[in-house]
Amino acid sequence: MSSQTETDNDTQSLLKEARKCLKKAQDAERENRELAVEDLKFLNSDQWDESLKQQRKVEGRPCLTINRLPAFIDQVVGDQRLNRPRIKVRPADPQGDNELASIIEGLVRTIEYTSRADSVYDYTFEQAVSAGFGYFRIDIDYTSEDSFDRELRIRRIVNPFAVYFDPSAKEMDLSDARWCILTDVISREEFKKRFSDAQPLDFEGAGKGEEFQGWFEKDKVRIAEYWVKEKSKKKVVLLSDGRTMDKKEADLSTKSDTSLSIIEERDSEKYEVKQYLISGNEILDGPTEWKGKYIPIIPVLGKELNIQGKKVLRGLIRHAKDSQRMYNFWRTAAAELVALTPKAPYLLTPEQLEGFEEQWRQANIKTYPYLLYNKTDGSVPQRTSPATVPQGVFTEAQVSVDDMKATTNVHDASLGLQGNETSGKAIMARQREGDVGNFAFIDNLCRAISYAGRILVDLIPKIYDTERIIRIRKEDDSEEAVPINKQITDRHFNPVVINDITQGQYDVMVDTGPNYTTQRMEAVEGMLEFARILPDNAHLFADLIAKNMDWPGASEIFERLQILLPPQMRKQDEEKPPVPTLPPPPKVQIEMAKIQSKEKIELLKLELEKMIAQAKLGLDTKELELKIIDAMRELMGPAPENPAMMLSRKMV
Repeated sequence: MSSQTETDNDTQSLLKEARKCLKKAQDAERENRELAVEDLKFLNSDQWDESLKQQRKVEGRPCLTINRLPAFIDQVVGDQRLNRPRIKVRPADPQGDNELASIIEGLVRTIEYTSRADSVYDYTFEQAVSAGFGYFRIDIDYTSEDSFDRELRIRRIVNPFAVYFDPSAKEMDLSDARWCILTDVISREEFKKRFSDAQPLDFEGAGKGEEFQGWFEKDKVRIAEYWVKEKSKKKVVLLSDGRTMDKKEADLSTKSDTSLSIIEERDSEKYEVKQYLISGNEILDGPTEWKGKYIPIIPVLGKELNIQGKKVLRGLIRHAKDSQRMYNFWRTAAAELVALTPKAPYLLTPEQLEGFEEQWRQANIKTYPYLLYNKTDGSVPQRTSPATVPQGVFTEAQVSVDDMKATTNVHDASLGLQGNETSGKAIMARQREGDVGNFAFIDNLCRAISYAGRILVDLIPKIYDTERIIRIRKEDDSEEAVPINKQITDRHFNPVVINDITQGQYDVMVDTGPNYTTQRMEAVEGMLEFARILPDNAHLFADLIAKNMDWPGASEIFERLQILLPPQMRKQDEEKPPVPTLPPPPKVQIEMAKIQSKEKIELLKLELEKMIAQAKLGLDTKELELKIIDAMRELMGPAPENPAMMLSRKMV
């Protein structure tokens, strides 16, 4: 069999497997997706049964939709935006240290900032709260069109219904999924423009088989990113210095460093992730080997139930829809009854109407200045008593609102409405009750962002693997330029790498709560409240209040208020001993010493070259030798035994 035939067979085998995977995911998720679509349409005010709506339209009766559900969604989403999850990085083995962990954490913040990740998280979270699931992804881009340096980006997936995960995945973040498919449906013309090198296909005929269902339509073609996680085996070893690494790398290390030895080895499994871009029966691009070990598509799930092995996902409003329907019905009924109140019928005789039938027929539609009638028996047409609106209609509408609050666990205090609570403490307790009731959604977002952090930390050493200067973003939103993977030589001319982020293992955790700016605002509010309690002593800490303010002129006010402090307080601040600074970590001290040694060597080299030039011009050798000794003592400490020998070798 020729190699081309084998390649074609492999291609068709992969495409068949991809079609099979998509069909499996569609079957497993069909009910969840149908319910999610219904939830989103309902949230978008499509809340009346279509047959009932048509019937009422024929009868000329209204179908009011007073949609109260978006307020509940906005409340949960707003709570999340006030308490954004933040990725924290910590060392996980002896090769990692806190300094490098801080640099990697700052780089993660920079990636989030440049990707506008807050909007990505917000959009995906709102999808999860509304429909039960949402997704975002991590991509690799070049830093600019003229650069070969790469960087990571976080991007949203606009249509969550385009993502299909391996149904056998068990983890909440689906990190154990063996494959994932991200689909897109485009027109046939767009397909030809984007993939001009693709083989001409008979789109109408290609999709006749059941396995091609959904891949080809008359004027549209489905394309897909097919992500596959392939498992392979490797040997890992434990070295005498405590490190673990691949056996092939360990063999090289032990050869170059005879002090190292292998203590233990074992078989291990590793995963390689590959990406294909496919149509129903052709590989359009790939396979592309992904740099990381995780599929870079991150799910954010709503609440999950497992019913006899079947996963059921839902958002916030799934159980509130019947309450909203009843609210619409009772509000519509109340509107009908109130509208009919001034249209009570008249009591009159046929003789009184004779000749004025049309005018009386439109009496409840048009506003006439007068109504004519025939005075036959001396009586006058009279209206009947107007119908009253039953109070039960309004009561039922209010009960429906209470049912919505109960099924969403968002109560009046959480919505900012007046409740039965009177004290601030009671209001805060009710708000906290509502927040805790829906904290599962925020907690699931934290899991997703934690998984995204693990993907980023796994990718950073492989993407940011060259010597460069990166911007890291600190917790207070300030920025700092830091060199990474910078190679220098120590005083013994051995190569050393500063801030080598390709070494070490790091763990990821997620912290939630107000951001740094919010904490400053809360600090100011607490100080102002303290000043109200102790107004006579407020001038003693007014400078601290100004220091935490964030508006133009606050720093000048802070300086002026410090001048107004009592003399004893100013004297106390002046006499306060300087806060001792902790010495840098040993590793940083070593790197600093290496940099200083390199600088000294460069200076010594320049000085020697200068003296050699002077010697060639006829300078006295004895005087030159003394100058060399003085220079070396100043730069390197004690001079070598015979610096003149160094000079003679250099001159030769």
